Amino acid sequence: EEIPIAIVGKYFDTGDFMLSDAYLSVIEAIKFAAWKLGRKPAIHWLNAKDFEADAARAGLDALRRFAGIIVPGGFGETGVEGKIEAIRFARENKIPYLGLCYGMQLALVEYARHVAGLDGAHTTEIAPDSPHPVIDIMPEQKKLIAEGHYGGTMRLGAYPALLSRGTIAREAYRAGEISERHRHRYEVNPDYIVRLEAAGVVFSGRSPDGALMEIAELPRSAHPFFLGTQFHPELQSRPLRPHPLFVAFIKAAIERENLMRLTENKKRKQCRHILYFFCISVESSVRCFFITSIAAFVSPSPPFLRRSISSPIFLKSCGSCEMSPVICSRCAAGISFSFHFAYWLRRKLWMDMK
Repeated sequence: EEIPIAIVGKYFDTGDFMLSDAYLSVIEAIKFAAWKLGRKPAIHWLNAKDFEADAARAGLDALRRFAGIIVPGGFGETGVEGKIEAIRFARENKIPYLGLCYGMQLALVEYARHVAGLDGAHTTEIAPDSPHPVIDIMPEQKKLIAEGHYGGTMRLGAYPALLSRGTIAREAYRAGEISERHRHRYEVNPDYIVRLEAAGVVFSGRSPDGALMEIAELPRSAHPFFLGTQFHPELQSRPLRPHPLFVAFIKAAIERENLMRLTENKKRKQCRHILYFFCISVESSVRCFFITSIAAFVSPSPPFLRRSISSPIFLKSCGSCEMSPVICSRCAAGISFSFHFAYWLRRKLWMDMK
């Protein structure tokens, strides 16, 4: 069975072409994890810029049809606000979300703005003068960048991280210490860690010295799967050894897909019940119409008819209630409709005759 996954990125469009291999390692990591779980991924490439304009944000509702959403890594301001809107939609609508590098940073920016109450929160990569720079360059790197020395300012290669117990990350890895590959310059600002944690963010992965935040997530009590990594887990995913975070993400997506199908089936069942009751009501109306019409024509007023239809003779004539002293629920709707229609028709004909 297919599992629909959306990748909200910025490097897809080049002129009239869609470069689906711009995030090739991410796409392959999704495939490996889905195949392990016996599913075929139906990957949809969505341009983040399409969600930036006010009018385009209404199109975010289309994200409901996906079982999971991924925001991969990147640099620069193009499509940033569109990504943030997509992240917010995933968080508020409980859609499984996996943020990779930039995807984690923007998830924290979104959470800081809309949950932690930090208006104007941003990354200094985009807004150097942000009142709340939740994502920033580490102090030791700022001096080098200020002098124009960008070489050696990125965190590259494999770095260790310690995982907290009772978290989604720890459950996925089944280990307390991991090593993952990095390629980024900006980090979670240490000045905002306590405020973000107070608002509900769980930093489940940290550097051994506790200074760098490696994984951020929301507890399952708040969201089924909302997790971001500062590193690139896709770089260590293999066909026969898919990355555990991608496997956990696809599992959450499958659970959402199953829940969506269950809800849809329940709605269809309810519609069938309503249609069945309607058909029964119509059937009862047809059965009762002639008897009720005769009673309506001969009765001087509606109360007389109400007394007459409560009699066993009338109910037996209806063909559904047999000799029961109480009108059955199937006949009640038909009798009520037929009576009022016939009584209106009698008055209409009487007035025409006058």
